[in-house]
Amino acid sequence: MGRRKDYTGQKFYKLLAIKPIPNTYSWLWLCECGNKKIIASGEVIRGKIRSCGCLGEERKKNFIRMVTTHGDSYKRLYYCWGCMRARCDNPNNKDYLKYGGQGIKYCKEWGFYENFKKWALIHGYKDNLTIDRINNNLGYIPSNCRWATRKEQARNRCMVKKVTFDGETRPIYYWADKYNISSLVIYSRIFKLKWRIDRALLTSVKKYSRV
Repeated sequence: MGRRKDYTGQKFYKLLAIKPIPNTYSWLWLCECGNKKIIASGEVIRGKIRSCGCLGEERKKNFIRMVTTHGDSYKRLYYCWGCMRARCDNPNNKDYLKYGGQGIKYCKEWGFYENFKKWALIHGYKDNLTIDRINNNLGYIPSNCRWATRKEQARNRCMVKKVTFDGETRPIYYWADKYNISSLVIYSRIFKLKWRIDRALLTSVKKYSRV
């Protein structure tokens, strides 16, 4: 066997590397739950194995508990909750790189469906709405989330997109407030019509409408 990398003391997910196993590519790992287990290092480094096995058992128990208690397994709200968690937790999810991969997480309280459902029903959930983060730099927490239409979500994404002008890099909503122009107008001018930034920000809507 060739020289292998030393992972001693490094932690991957729930597993802390203790020591290599001679003549193998495996290591002895200490799990957060206190169990020790020998696992091939590649499986841990690539994220295929994230615990001694307790993580899977914990998820299984939580799933069984939720299915048997809330009865919402086939409802859209439960689907929304599951998608939110997958985006943040599952590296195999198609949207993980834009969420969990960027540090976007959900609060501990929303790790349980019953808490998420209670918040959703109090804050206007309807089957035609989707969960939207008000500030896209923050995670899924009650104070930063709302139920919105797809159109409202698209508008929110436009508003937080950043633009650099006169040495300042700010979200579009900042420039919209400063120059009293709609965020959507600024977004359309810069990213769809390909205007120069100075022209997009300094040309009034009234003047543009006469062109």
